[in-house]
Amino acid sequence: MPASIEELSIAMPLQMARFVRKKVSAGLFNDPSEVVRDALRRVMEQEARGEPPPSLTPSELSKAKRGLQNGIKDLEEGRYTEFTEEGLQEFFAGVSARGRKRLGALESGRVKR
Repeated sequence: MPASIEELSIAMPLQMARFVRKKVSAGLFNDPSEVVRDALRRVMEQEARGEPPPSLTPSELSKAKRGLQNGIKDLEEGRYTEFTEEGLQEFFAGVSARGRKRLGALESGRVKR
């Protein structure tokens, strides 16, 4: 084995293991390691493009929990804005308008995803 390759042993759910074996048996990959390397390359490319990961990492989950705790603390300490029903309708109308505008720009190709 070349010096630039490290051998790892991994565990995965049965459904994933079946998927890997199916790809190898279909001749799409030579062995299970190729399937895993291909999947990791795709995740690395996705990160390099700045796309969000498919699920939260432990670090991201921790950050989200801190944000939630800070939000609860703000509520408890009175740092929030109360809205009337009319105010909420105006707020969400603005959110909807911005969303429609952004979606139109995405669909027309003026803005990249």
